[in-house]
Amino acid sequence: MKTKRIKNITRYSYKAGQPFNGYRLAVSRNRKAFIKYFSDRKYGSAEEALKAALACKEEYLAKLAAETVTES
Repeated sequence: MKTKRIKNITRYSYKAGQPFNGYRLAVSRNRKAFIKYFSDRKYGSAEEALKAALACKEEYLAKLAAETVTES
């Protein structure tokens, strides 16, 4: 599956039988990194894994924005 480039999300796709096929979400702010993996196997398909990664990214960025407003 070929997807367009999405900031902070990387596709890992190996030959069948390899330990991981899916997406990695990596966001870093102020020297703190948030990394989470979304396996095709766990989510049932590459499309569902991508949807989960995008949802998690939006949730995490919203949390960061709320913390930034609170700290100001």
